[in-house]
Amino acid sequence: MRQSSATEHSGRDTLRVLLIDGGAGDDALIDAATGCFASISSIRTAGRPAETLRIEGHDIVVLGRGVRSDDGRGRTLQPQSTLERLLVHLKASDPHLPVILLTSDEQAAERAYRHGLDGFSRPDDARALAAVIGASLARARRALVDELARRRSAESSIRRSEERARLLVTLLDAARGLDRPEDIAIASMRILREALSADRCVYSDVDPDGSHFTFSAVATAPGVPAIEGRFPIPPGSDGPLVRNLPIVIHDADSESVDDRLRAVLRAIGAKALIITPLLKGGRLYATAGVHMTVPRQWTEDEVELVDTVGERLWEAMELARLSRALRESERDFRGLFELSTVGVAQSDPATGRFLRANQRFCEITGYSEAEVCRLTFDDITHPDDREANRAAIEAVLRGDADRWDIEKRYIRRDGSTVWVHVSGKLMLDEAGLTA
Repeated sequence: MRQSSATEHSGRDTLRVLLIDGGAGDDALIDAATGCFASISSIRTAGRPAETLRIEGHDIVVLGRGVRSDDGRGRTLQPQSTLERLLVHLKASDPHLPVILLTSDEQAAERAYRHGLDGFSRPDDARALAAVIGASLARARRALVDELARRRSAESSIRRSEERARLLVTLLDAARGLDRPEDIAIASMRILREALSADRCVYSDVDPDGSHFTFSAVATAPGVPAIEGRFPIPPGSDGPLVRNLPIVIHDADSESVDDRLRAVLRAIGAKALIITPLLKGGRLYATAGVHMTVPRQWTEDEVELVDTVGERLWEAMELARLSRALRESERDFRGLFELSTVGVAQSDPATGRFLRANQRFCEITGYSEAEVCRLTFDDITHPDDREANRAAIEAVLRGDADRWDIEKRYIRRDGSTVWVHVSGKLMLDEAGLTA
């Protein structure tokens, strides 16, 4: 192998060769095959375990004629397990380091290929050895390049995943401090626009019939006009969206775009965009979009990011809507609770402890609400009425009745008694469990 070949395959002018158990003439054979541009290091196993061999700092390993039996004929390999262990160790130490065997036994070499051998050559043919060395180094170099490319791709993917995770954390933090869904949408679009260096990010509500969309949250870069209003969804554009597929346009001027969609793009001043659907129960409720006023070649990661942000945005807005509805429901319930002209109290039927009481209930019993919430059914029920009171409640808990009605006496805070008619029923959650 010429000097240029050594440089091409190893990256150095000198090829560093590790010769293991070399026989007579193996050094000269390697010199002849490499054009005397090889730096040869020789080691002998001498019965040592393969695991003790050190191979660092070499470009190629040559298993010499000494890796054979000593039957005097020089044609038979050592017991197969010995060679196998040697190959397994070499490949485990460095899977990209080429290993070549000097042998005339093609069947033995074929068996060795199953354990990582890269090539073999007759021990008396320098030209053949040169070809095997060149081919093995070239394959190793390609494999190494491919491996480095895979690692860079994996590292890049990890980096993108970390960036996406940081962005989602930022979105969640922003949403956590906001109560109104519309404020969450505006904050999310601003964060997404900055992350993508986009000209505009928008959140759009879709009409119930799926015919129009309305921009409800818009974040724009400096100098980019904001947009507002209600626009028709061009026929055909809703097809991918209702199938939960994004619409991606890199260059509206050069791509085949429906004229009706092109008209919408002109109206909003977009040359490139990503629109990702937000579905609920199979219906298109909203979209999240990214616009550019100039062409842009979107990457798969960017499309995936917009899709992920859209999903998280929808979840955050739904949570905000539910929280607001619960607060309003609680406010309405509390208002009715307090305005009732009869005494009303909520309690845990399992323990009998009161959870809340309205003003009229407190007037009947003589306790404040704080004091009532430290008491149970039995605490304010006359001892002679407790057994009947428990029996009525337990019948409802067993499912034998849907409510209880009972005449009984309360023991007021001042020790006096008052006759009351008590009606009650269980409050169940959506799963049918006691609330």
